Amino acid sequence: MAGKSNLNGDTALHAFLWRKGLLTDLGTLGGPSSAASEGPMINNRDEVVGFSDTLTLDPNAENFCALFGGDLPSPYTCVPFVWRDGVMSAPPTLGGNNGDASGINNRGQVVGVAETNTTDPTCPPPQVFDFEAVIWGPSKGEIQELPPLSGDTLAAAGAINDNGQAVGYVGELLTRSD
Repeated sequence: MAGKSNLNGDTALHAFLWRKGLLTDLGTLGGPSSAASEGPMINNRDEVVGFSDTLTLDPNAENFCALFGGDLPSPYTCVPFVWRDGVMSAPPTLGGNNGDASGINNRGQVVGVAETNTTDPTCPPPQVFDFEAVIWGPSKGEIQELPPLSGDTLAAAGAINDNGQAVGYVGELLTRSD
């Protein structure tokens, strides 16, 4: 099982892996908090995906981790992570600062969302840049953009099966604040 847990003092969250009665803190990519995603965040090889703060301040103060399920506001960039063999690493974005990994299959393919470097005036504040659904892998550094449906500008992938078929969300579902 994987998830997120408050650290002592409730000032930060960390992603964790719990297997065979042992709780493993997965750490972060430099910043104070991380979280395993709320989707299918673990595969049969105990590889875990999610999102993590870095130590880089987000120049646009987008608080991206909160958009995708983070519980604590953060001034830092929020990047996707893949935790494999005891090491947390960040797959690439589509040119933007932020992203989130939300699902992983048993082939090691990861899905989620990656920010672009294109401003999108339809994004609700504090979001500034467009983001798209992506599949990372299975090779390291490999990224495939999954365009939104016609008429929509935003997309996010939420899960992927072992055949590489992804599902997710588009448009208004991603921009509602209620």
